[in-house]
Amino acid sequence: MKNQGIPWLKVVFDNAEEILATVLLVITLLAIALQITARSAFNAPLVWPEMLAQFLFLWASVLGTVGAIKRFELIRIDSLLLWAPRPVRAVLEWIGWVSICALLVVLGFKGWQLAMRTTTLATPLPITWAWGYAAAPAFSICALLRLCQMKFFDYRFMLVESFLPDPPAVVLTTDQEQGDNA
Repeated sequence: MKNQGIPWLKVVFDNAEEILATVLLVITLLAIALQITARSAFNAPLVWPEMLAQFLFLWASVLGTVGAIKRFELIRIDSLLLWAPRPVRAVLEWIGWVSICALLVVLGFKGWQLAMRTTTLATPLPITWAWGYAAAPAFSICALLRLCQMKFFDYRFMLVESFLPDPPAVVLTTDQEQGDNA
């Protein structure tokens, strides 16, 4: 008998960058909360949570951007493109796609170069700033993979929220519920 449940592996693969970004944001929130608690409640501020939060927020931002690319939620200025005839529009869309990919390759390459030659230590943490700069090539690779999935394979993503229960269209207040029962 075939399993009719949710294909969790596909959901995780399709949303890996967003799941990881969410985890990183939660850890960022916990680090900031720890910093605030240590400073306010114990008058002993810690030096590392703020730096950790900067690194995690940077990585969460680039991973979230890949998720936005996948969902077509980035701003697209296409008013002139919509006026073009269909064959011209197709050519312009390909030019735009190739341009974006070329920019991502340059960003990834330059980010990699910067990360490889950086030896500056993030003072309160036992890591170098190369981990921050490495977000650029990681973003480029992830974005290129998602763009190629959409362009060449017409890939349909299974978004996490499609498995959540739908919220009610109308929420009744206590007064409205009592009026309906009367």
